Amino acid sequence: MNKRRSDSIAFNVPDFQQNKLNNKFNNNNNQYIKFYKQINDLTESNNNLNKSYHHHIINNNHKRSKSNLNESKHHKNNKSNLIYKLKNNENFFHFNSPSTHNSYKEFSISLDKNEKYQTNMEDCFCIAKHFEEDTNKSMFCLFDGHGGIQVAKYLSKYFVDYFNRYLEKYPNENTENLFKKIFKKIDSDIKKYVSESNEIGSTGTIIYITKEYDPKIGMKKMLYCANVGDSRSVLFTNNNCKRITYEHKCSDTFEDERIKNENGFVLNNRLNGILSVSRAFGDFNLKGKGLTSEPSIHKTEINTNVNNFVVLCTDGIWDVVNEEDIFYLTLNNNETEKICKEILTLGKQRDSKDNMSCIVIKV
Repeated sequence: MNKRRSDSIAFNVPDFQQNKLNNKFNNNNNQYIKFYKQINDLTESNNNLNKSYHHHIINNNHKRSKSNLNESKHHKNNKSNLIYKLKNNENFFHFNSPSTHNSYKEFSISLDKNEKYQTNMEDCFCIAKHFEEDTNKSMFCLFDGHGGIQVAKYLSKYFVDYFNRYLEKYPNENTENLFKKIFKKIDSDIKKYVSESNEIGSTGTIIYITKEYDPKIGMKKMLYCANVGDSRSVLFTNNNCKRITYEHKCSDTFEDERIKNENGFVLNNRLNGILSVSRAFGDFNLKGKGLTSEPSIHKTEINTNVNNFVVLCTDGIWDVVNEEDIFYLTLNNNETEKICKEILTLGKQRDSKDNMSCIVIKV
């Protein structure tokens, strides 16, 4: 998405008081049951989705990044476990977890350039179906580039490898601190290896699912979410919805204060009058002037006795689709494939004007 020096699509500032969000479900239950019946009628239109842009071909309008990076050093994870692009011009992928994988049951990803409004596809992703030596661990990443695809592409190709190396380097480090170190390191390396990164950047949203030992109850399934920027992740259960990302917008009171304390300013809800997000990878012309790559991190225990769906979407979806819409999709569907396709269909039906990417995980 072009978040630099352009008019952004207006939408409500996120409400981070979770109890207010939950009350909406109770108050609007009948309204959204009726809405869901209408959603079923949209399902057939999935076949009319525009052909997806291949995520990792840099558009001819941008110079290719010339990197001296030794790729073999970074790719420590088994490549067969990694997905960071779809074949040919496909815009959908679904995977059912074998019984040996305990971190999730299935996942689906759906992507659309939205060529009616967008010339380039700047969303990228990476999924580690499991880690090489531990099938209890998996990772799902979504990156929304702005100004170009180069930074988002770098992140999608290497983030999991950075995470693997830091797990080995700091085996006793808690996961929250590990994420902070990784975000700082990979941002520093982007400055070295992506020559266009002074003017190009990307948001990042990472879901990490693992098992941890609790001396009181034994092993428990944990979900970590680390993010910079305005892509959103939400955890849906049978009767609840929990937002697990913090959207870093310049209109946010806390971010506005932080920007001012870090030698920046907010003009027209943009960082230094330029960038619509207040945290991002890359964009080094704005680093030290209010922009940071330090992530917000959320940790939650997964109740394995109920259905759990984690939904990651770029702002092209959230501009026109809200949590209530997806909540009722998860109540009436038990398959990530159908939920994922219907979310993208709904985004197109409501005339989103941005790239749209969605990952749905059943955990």
